[in-house]
Amino acid sequence: DKTEAIWYFSIANAIPSVSGLFSQVFILIYKNKIGRRTLILGFAFFVFAGSILTEIVNTPCIIIGRFLQGITLGGLHPLSPLYIREVSPTEYKTYNGIFLVISWRMS
Repeated sequence: DKTEAIWYFSIANAIPSVSGLFSQVFILIYKNKIGRRTLILGFAFFVFAGSILTEIVNTPCIIIGRFLQGITLGGLHPLSPLYIREVSPTEYKTYNGIFLVISWRMS
């Protein structure tokens, strides 16, 4: 039925924003306890699993995959600038930050 397909499509598009909110709350609590680098590497698992699930032609798998991808996006956006600021040499911090923002806008 067309109404049900539209409903599933709407959920699949909205769920990354909702799951990103949960990961940002998680980061606020654990970024100093676990470490930024460990969290970034952990989020790589979520984006990998989410990408695999979204390729399966099954509506629940697509929704779960989009949820996992949203967790990754919500986690990497606040963590990436902090990590770049920590590991970049002082003279390149500005350029690395600029290129990070440009790459976000281009993707």
